[in-house]
Amino acid sequence: MHIHMKNQSITYSQHFLNDRMHRGIGEDVIQTILEMGEFKYDKHNGKIYYLGDKSFHNMKRAGMSKQDIEYYRKKRAVQIVVSMDGVLITAMYANSSRTHLH
Repeated sequence: MHIHMKNQSITYSQHFLNDRMHRGIGEDVIQTILEMGEFKYDKHNGKIYYLGDKSFHNMKRAGMSKQDIEYYRKKRAVQIVVSMDGVLITAMYANSSRTHLH
């Protein structure tokens, strides 16, 4: 199972597939974060994708409705970790100021 992004294909890890249902992070949220989100490198040179202010500005410029943008604002705490070789390792909710990137 995988997602196609602009310049790469993202494959799901078994860890992600096992955890995604109980975390309640939908496919639409994952796809939008990977396509429109910002990212930072983690300690292992993986990428952590998230929705920041720039992401919402880009959504507006892309013509996304205000209602859809507000839906994604509520998902702002979601972070997605992708390895350097394009494997989606996990999707999680950042639940402390230490884990928030924005």
